[in-house]
Amino acid sequence: MISYYNIRAAWTAMRALQNKPLRRRKLDIHFSIPRENLSEKDINQGTLVVFNLDPSVSHEDLHQIFGAYGEVKEIRETSHKRHHKFIEFHDVRAAEAALRSLNLK
Repeated sequence: MISYYNIRAAWTAMRALQNKPLRRRKLDIHFSIPRENLSEKDINQGTLVVFNLDPSVSHEDLHQIFGAYGEVKEIRETSHKRHHKFIEFHDVRAAEAALRSLNLK
């Protein structure tokens, strides 16, 4: 198992190495999240949840705030809890930095 901080780097490696021969066998690569012995930082895999947002806060506002810590991959919400937003980063280290910094404010 090989771990990457950045999901784009993992995709690049997967595309480049899928079905490439290694000692007379073709590589078969898949994404995996470990089920046992998860470390604290592996649990959310680069996604933060923001609760109790005012309805006037836009996705653009959130991109501006969270984008200061790293490139945001996606902002999403659930249909039944529109005041909760999920902020997903390409790089788990950016999510960790945002969490540390913004929780101190």
